[in-house]
Amino acid sequence: LRTAFIESAYAETDALLSASMELLGEDANVMVTSDHGFAPQWLSVNGALVMQQAGVTPGEASGNCRIPDDVDPATVQAKICATGASANIYVNLIDRDVPGAVAEEDYDAVRQQIVDAFTNLTDPDNPDATVVDEVFLKEDINDTLGVNAVHPSRTGDVVVILAPPYQFDAAEPGVVISPSTFFGQHGYMPDLVDLDANINLHGTFLASGPAFLEGTTLADVRAVDVAPTAAFLMGIPGPANASGSILYDALADGESLSELTIISISDYHAQFAPLSGSPDSFDDENAPGVSAQLGGAAYLLPWFDHFRVESQGPSLFLSANDVIGATPPLSAFFDDMPAIEIMNAFGTDVAAIGNHHFDVNYEWFIDLMPEADFPWLAANIVLGDDATPIALPVDGATPAAETGAPWAPTAMLELDGMTVGVIGITTLDTPRVTREGALGPYVMLEPIPVVNRYAEELRAQGADIVVVIAHEGATAGTLSEPTGPIVDIADASVGVDTILGDHSSQQVLSLRENGTLLTQNPARGYSITRTRIVIGTESGEVVYKTADYHLPWNISVEPDEAISTRVAELTTDIEPILGEQVGVAENPILRSDNCGGETGRLCESLIGNVVSDAMRFSYDADFAITNSGGIRADLTCPATDNPDDFCAADLEANAITRGQVLGVLPFGNVAVTVDISGVELKELLEVGVSASPAESGGFQQISGLCITYSTDLEPGSRITNAVRQADDGSCTGDAIDFSESATYTVITNDFSASGGDGYPNFSERMVTLGLLDEVVSGYLAGDTEALVAGDPIEPAIEGRITCEGADCPAPV
Repeated sequence: LRTAFIESAYAETDALLSASMELLGEDANVMVTSDHGFAPQWLSVNGALVMQQAGVTPGEASGNCRIPDDVDPATVQAKICATGASANIYVNLIDRDVPGAVAEEDYDAVRQQIVDAFTNLTDPDNPDATVVDEVFLKEDINDTLGVNAVHPSRTGDVVVILAPPYQFDAAEPGVVISPSTFFGQHGYMPDLVDLDANINLHGTFLASGPAFLEGTTLADVRAVDVAPTAAFLMGIPGPANASGSILYDALADGESLSELTIISISDYHAQFAPLSGSPDSFDDENAPGVSAQLGGAAYLLPWFDHFRVESQGPSLFLSANDVIGATPPLSAFFDDMPAIEIMNAFGTDVAAIGNHHFDVNYEWFIDLMPEADFPWLAANIVLGDDATPIALPVDGATPAAETGAPWAPTAMLELDGMTVGVIGITTLDTPRVTREGALGPYVMLEPIPVVNRYAEELRAQGADIVVVIAHEGATAGTLSEPTGPIVDIADASVGVDTILGDHSSQQVLSLRENGTLLTQNPARGYSITRTRIVIGTESGEVVYKTADYHLPWNISVEPDEAISTRVAELTTDIEPILGEQVGVAENPILRSDNCGGETGRLCESLIGNVVSDAMRFSYDADFAITNSGGIRADLTCPATDNPDDFCAADLEANAITRGQVLGVLPFGNVAVTVDISGVELKELLEVGVSASPAESGGFQQISGLCITYSTDLEPGSRITNAVRQADDGSCTGDAIDFSESATYTVITNDFSASGGDGYPNFSERMVTLGLLDEVVSGYLAGDTEALVAGDPIEPAIEGRITCEGADCPAPV
């Protein structure tokens, strides 16, 4: 019966394929694939009963992926979710799962109970048979046949794989092993093959049509390779998260094609420590989702190396990042030398210059340039007409004599028979978002004519591929339909194959109408983009381009030993200072604002209130105003311990350390006071809301006053009301006099007071005070009468900044 059933399935499949091929015709390219193979089975394992007998559950669950009936969920330590021969077992972990039954300190012990129960499982009727093939802990599932098979939240804490003829489905209640009602099953180890026993878990791949070679057998085709190959044949970009390869070896013209892989991250800012992200999003309050670590220097390099190995031709790691400036303490404390050191370790081939490279001034950046093992590019930052060139060679880059700058405009790279031209571009915002005079004798040029001019020159010099690495970004829109300055550059580009954007934190994969492929990532290594450009080796012309992005989860990834060691050394050097706790909060104080802006540049924010209050109360000014672009991180320690930060694992919840404060305020800014008139105060406040509803680093966080503004009014005339804050923080104080005769003492930072972010330049009148991070640390430690040392702070959104208008950012 089983034989006849299986033979009939084969016959039915053959008939379906035959009919399909006849309907499609000879000119169609067809791929037939399955995601897995099959194995015969005839016995069912009752995983729920195994869990009960191991003492993990108080009873036998009556269905798959369920807890036992009529029991308190808080007494169930784990549940099993099985399909075929595979089972994911999820521990009911306190503070991760609802309601939670297992404390963190008991997590490994409970997992070991489960591992032991399944590892020692035997079949009473067949005591010599292997029932369980493999038992994995979640973090041990790494590379499975060339694919990372672990998911941060969906993969079980323990994974069990049975051996044929055993499987989990349709088990008999109350019996550990019983006869099965199925003929065949999947879910076994994917490399399991025993043809004599009719076992073959390899998937099927067949291809036919004019694009494919005839009579060719390919080894190691993966399911993830099918979609990229299909997209290539259709001439469309591949899936946004495609992880496989184009099957050139299967193609009739495969030998005449050459592929370039470009690996990129955006706005890295020396984020050596891992970040945190949620792999799933749930609306149900009883399923809050799981936070997992991703990125971080030591974990990013293995991801880069994975894509280098995956490439089917030469590969490049290109950076348009702010490599230096606005960096966390691990780099900033050492004059940002570690930032360049890590970029060298990443194998950076070429880097564009970011605006933060001039945070101190141009001389500081020029002194750091030779420390890089790669050339720096900025085609649109050139020496002013009346300035004297500063000589500094940049190895491996096009000579920069025509720009008068010590950095090159372009680089030409010879890679395995293809020539790649790279153009560097820096945001036009640079003079506005840096200190006045930071660029020295250098001036900015409009990027579009610069890009097109150098693209034409590089083509004339023999470039097969032209790439722009631009420290300029998208500011709105969607993944495939972004908007913003980088989109304008891409749409106006001529002769450019791909542009790697930066500067803003947005994911972009967009093939523009002119054929330019535009990509960009969220900041600080939160995602990696892989761009692939294919050229015909005979014509030398680009025939295809695609890009996909990937979240670099840390689970199952072995961190790079050299980078881990270096980060640990840096941490050890400054831990005694930056690990000191200076305060604590009742609740987390994040960088994000009240309107959901992750970078806090849309609305009033808790962290902005704390920083501005610290400034005002520390120096008894009338008002405090600070730019949101100067606030760069969360203030409170993260809930998940991270050995690379400055929050010890045994600190109380929502602790604040000096290292956290320095991460929030990494620029080394100084608090300054300025005596100004009411007219000047209004001018200053108008700048802060001029870009709304768009995000802006110049958006202000304020203390001592409350303002109302309207986006329906023209920038420069948007403030409609302003009052002082009452002693209780409410917006019920006296109206503020914006007349010339009124005078106020305002405390801000030296960047804003010197004209940064478009604010009025008060540098000749400002009085320099303490370092801003030390001001905030002292305030949190109780150095002012506003806070009592040791008492938790509990900032609130008080309505300090209210927007009125049709397109105001909406509170969340």
